[in-house]
Amino acid sequence: MPIAEFTRCLVFCLFYALFVVFIHSSLYNRIYLIDGCEALKAAIIANPLKDTGYENARLAALTLLGCGVEVLAPYDDVSALPAGVRGANDAEIYGGTDILVTLGGDGTILAAARSAAGRAPVLGINLGHKGFLTEAEPDKMEEALKRVAAGDFTIEKRLMLRAKVLDGEGRVQFTALALNDVYLTGITHKIVHVEARIDGSLASKYTADGMLVSSPTGSTGYALSAGGPVIAPDVQCMLLTPVCAHTFRATPVVVSASKTVQIRAVQPTIELKLIIDGEERAHISDGWSIDVARAESDALFVRLGYRDFYSLLGGKLAERND
Repeated sequence: MPIAEFTRCLVFCLFYALFVVFIHSSLYNRIYLIDGCEALKAAIIANPLKDTGYENARLAALTLLGCGVEVLAPYDDVSALPAGVRGANDAEIYGGTDILVTLGGDGTILAAARSAAGRAPVLGINLGHKGFLTEAEPDKMEEALKRVAAGDFTIEKRLMLRAKVLDGEGRVQFTALALNDVYLTGITHKIVHVEARIDGSLASKYTADGMLVSSPTGSTGYALSAGGPVIAPDVQCMLLTPVCAHTFRATPVVVSASKTVQIRAVQPTIELKLIIDGEERAHISDGWSIDVARAESDALFVRLGYRDFYSLLGGKLAERND
């Protein structure tokens, strides 16, 4: 075969190989297009206390439906939304959709992110005050939804925590996911005496109003008010913070996300309760302990570049100084 013909053949093969790789990559990372919009299945989760009369939810549904997106909503909400929105149960909403659109504040997005952990990313539209976890304000909602429908977004992973309540025999009595924090305190708000172990090794003993184990996401919440440091959300760690410690030597401790934190009352003379992301979830009996470790799945969030963690942080810290 002449050299020139061989060269042309080689160049053709290389271009063909690159073309195949490009097409495969496109199909892997994107979903089939319908009239310029993605063939997605999205669920709308609105907080009726924030979204009065479901005004924003209706606009969100119309925008997504106009892009050829299949839109779902909880059965209790679907009657308030436009025709074409289908009612669904929690199993389908959190486990059978491509995107969750929340309309509310951080509480709404926290609940959705926990329920859909590791399965569907959450796009938060901020109808609350600061909306630290949300991505867009209402005036950007239509643009944001159209970008999501067109596949023009990235997904951010946030570390979550798995809390397990163990009885005196080491048997699991309760388990829950947390995106922000796990908090152990007294039911009657009395001082608690606890010890904290890291992978079985005693880290410290504390006398305090309570003990808080936070994710990096939760470091800007209750932990910050308790004197803990701000941790960037992409840092893989946990934060152990005593709340209102009764000693000057008690300091927050940053722990690798590969470790397990165990908290146990050393003077179990008062009733204790476990609070997950601000919600009371369980009571702790004498001799029981709490194990907190990195969860098996991360929370997933849709990011469009509208908001930046450090800019939001600056605004939040400025508010605290006002």
